[in-house]
Amino acid sequence: MKKNCKNKRKALSIIAIIVGLALIITGTSYAYFTATATSNEQVVESGTLRLTYETGQDINALSIIPTEESSASIHQFTVENTGTLDAHYNISFIDITLTKMGMDTYSHNLKWALYQADEDYTEGTLVKSGSFSSSSGYLSGDNEFVIKTNMILAPAEKQSYLLKVWLQETGKPQNEDQGLSLAMTMQVDTLEKQEPTSKLSVMRERNDPMSSETFYQYSGSISKIVFQNKMEPIETELSWDVSENNDGNCMAYLVENEEGSFIPPELPPDMGEMQFPETTYTLYIQGNDVIYLSSGLALFYLINPDTGLNVLTVVEGLEYVDTSQVMTMEGMFSDCSLLTSLNLSGFDTSQVKDMSGMFSNCGSLTSLDLSEFDTSQVTNMQDMFYSCSKLTNLDLSSFDTSQVKDMSGMFSNCGSLTSLDLSDFNTSQVTTMGSMFNECSGLTSLDLSHLDTSQVTNMRDMFYSCSKLTNLDLSHFDTSQVTDMAFMFKDCSSLTNLDLSHFDTPTVKYMTAMFYNCSNLINLDFRNATFDTVTSYASMFNTVPSTIQIIVKDTSSQSWIQDKLGSGVGTVTIAPTT
Repeated sequence: MKKNCKNKRKALSIIAIIVGLALIITGTSYAYFTATATSNEQVVESGTLRLTYETGQDINALSIIPTEESSASIHQFTVENTGTLDAHYNISFIDITLTKMGMDTYSHNLKWALYQADEDYTEGTLVKSGSFSSSSGYLSGDNEFVIKTNMILAPAEKQSYLLKVWLQETGKPQNEDQGLSLAMTMQVDTLEKQEPTSKLSVMRERNDPMSSETFYQYSGSISKIVFQNKMEPIETELSWDVSENNDGNCMAYLVENEEGSFIPPELPPDMGEMQFPETTYTLYIQGNDVIYLSSGLALFYLINPDTGLNVLTVVEGLEYVDTSQVMTMEGMFSDCSLLTSLNLSGFDTSQVKDMSGMFSNCGSLTSLDLSEFDTSQVTNMQDMFYSCSKLTNLDLSSFDTSQVKDMSGMFSNCGSLTSLDLSDFNTSQVTTMGSMFNECSGLTSLDLSHLDTSQVTNMRDMFYSCSKLTNLDLSHFDTSQVTDMAFMFKDCSSLTNLDLSHFDTPTVKYMTAMFYNCSNLINLDFRNATFDTVTSYASMFNTVPSTIQIIVKDTSSQSWIQDKLGSGVGTVTIAPTT
C-alpha cells in the first residue's frame, strides 16, 4: 500500500515489523529459515483505534529447521477501539518480497496462521490460516496479501492476536525451499478490501479421444507443448479454458508455428515413411505458479485420427506441473513417437497406481531418467516401456514394485536395450509376465534370480525373440500357478542351455511353439515338469537342433516330449532319482 494512500484514506496502524526469512537447504534432509524482527514494541494510535504491537520471543529465532506449527515463530499484537462506534478493520501483509535465487516465487510449505488470543496472549480461536501459494490466493510477485477483512470491534473493546509463521516439515528433502527469502510488513487498516480466493490452477482430465475440444481438433498438428507458470494471455483465436472448475485459472493457447520451424527427428526404422502436416502448432498451457493435474491419463495423446500421427517433438515447462494428486498415468506419453527426451525429475508419483503404457511407442526416446519416481503405490506396469525401441539403458533401481500385479509387455520391443538390472524388483504380487521381455533383441544377458514368480499365471511370449541371449538361468522360477507358456522362448536363437529344472507345470494348458526356432538349444533340463494338463502344443519344438538333449521327470514325460520332438530328433533322458 502506498504511503500517500495510507495518509489520504487514514489507513490505521502500521504494524511496525518486517519479518525476514532466509531459507537454505542443508544436506538432503533439512531446510532452515531465519526470522528477525526489525522493530521493538510500538503503540500506534490512529482515529479511534489503538494498535499495540509486541515482538514475540520466537520471532528472533535463528536457523529454525522445518517444524510443525507448535514450534512456529510468533508475532503478537492487540487492536483496541477507543471510539464510540463499531470499528471495522482488515489485517494484511504488505510490501512482500518472496524470492528464490533473486526471482519472485511462492511456497506451499511456508505457512501462516492467525489466532485470536486473550490479553496474556494465550492462543484461542483460529481466525485464518494459509500459505504463500496459489491455494491461498497468493501468487509470485504479489506485494500485498489480505489475511482477513471486515473484523469488528465494539466501542471500548480490544482484541489480541497471535500470528504464527513457520516452514512446514514435510518428512522428505525440501529442495523446493532452497534459497527462499521473505520480507514483509503486517498492516491493520480500515480500507475496503477483499480476501483472496484460491487461484489454484487444476487442469482437467483428458479422457475422451473423440472430444470436440480444440485440444483434440488440432491434436495431430501440435509439435510443441509449453507449460507456463504465469497467466499472461496470448493473442490468438484458438484459446480456451482447460481448468477443472472452468474458473479461468488454467488456460490453453494454440499458436501457429512459423513455416519451416518444425523439423522432425530421425525416425526409427520400424516407423517407415510418415506424412507430416503442412501447418504445426505450439500449445501453451498457463497456470498460476504451478499447474496441478487432476489426472495424467493420456495427457500428451495427440494422435491425428485420420493419419494416426503424433508430431509432438518438444515438451517444456514440466517443472511447473504438479502431479502430487494424480492416481493414474496410464498412457500419459503413449505414441509420442517423435519425443527424444523427457525431464520428469520433478514428477511426484507417490499417489499413482497405474503406469500402464506410460511411455509405450515412444520410439525416439534415447534416455529416460526415472530415478525420482515413487512407485510404491503402483499396481499396473503393463506395456510401460513397450516399443521404446531406442532406449539403450534403463535404470530402475529406485523402483518399488511391491504392489505391482501386472508386468505384461513391460519391456516388450525394447530392441536397443543392452542391459537390464532388475535385482531390486519385488514381484511377489505379480500375476502376469506375458510378453515381459518380448523382442528385447539387444539383451545378451538377463539376471532374473531375484524375481518371485510364485503368483504368476501367464508367461506367454515372455522371452519371445530375445535372440541374443546365450544363457538364461530360470532354475529358481516357481511356475506352479502358470497356465500359459505358449511362445515363451520362441526365436531365442542364441540360447544353448536352458535350466528349467524347477519348472513345476501342474496347471499349464498352453505350450504352443514354446521352443520354436531355438536353433542352438543343445541342453534343456525339464526334469520337474508334467504335461497332463497341456492341451495346446503345436510346433513346440520346431527347428530345434536334432542333437538337443532333454532331461525329463519320468517315462510318461519322456514319451510325451519325444512325440512332440518328432522321429529322429533329440535325446530324451530321465533324470536320475536321488
